[in-house]
Amino acid sequence: MGFIDEKIAALKQSKRILEEEEKRQKKDTESKDDEKKEMSLDEVIESIEDGYLEIEKKKFEFKRKSYLGGKISLPIIESHFEEVLNNSNEIILKNRVDNVMIRCNWIRENILLENFETLKAGIGKSLGDMDVYVEWVEENEISKEEIVLNYDIYKTYIAEGSVCNLIFFFRNKIKDQLLVGNISYFHEDAYIWKNIIKAIINLLEINI
Repeated sequence: MGFIDEKIAALKQSKRILEEEEKRQKKDTESKDDEKKEMSLDEVIESIEDGYLEIEKKKFEFKRKSYLGGKISLPIIESHFEEVLNNSNEIILKNRVDNVMIRCNWIRENILLENFETLKAGIGKSLGDMDVYVEWVEENEISKEEIVLNYDIYKTYIAEGSVCNLIFFFRNKIKDQLLVGNISYFHEDAYIWKNIIKAIINLLEINI
């Protein structure tokens, strides 16, 4: 009987070890799933407003800066973007490591764009003429007080990979001033940059 009792005890111990291992694996899986959870846009906006964002093991410090002669202000990652161009009519900010570029133009004379759809149609035609495929992904608008900012995200495909472009459009009430912009990043990095870019657009302040 001693041999049988030993076998039973060994089986019970093996069962207990297996149950504990299953629990540990389940806990590890749940922990990894939590790590993979994408931050919501609202959470990213709140973090950027507070000046600090940690996302996908990257840490960013933000500071609000004015551009285009004070016509706009937006939160920018400190010491992250090179100011390729910065004057009262146009800005180009670029990070060559992450391949993120922010471009914005203020137009007051010879305004040819009647509305956001005109801008999109022009982009589609220009890229189509160059045989570049365009995939429109997401269209939305941001309304704050008397300001309505339209934006859309489209993808293009180049030799280096798929590129996402967020374009935005604002025209003042009397239609004598126009603000248009484009922010680009690689699609493979969208899990980091998509909500950051959308948050920056949501926090964009316009004074024209």
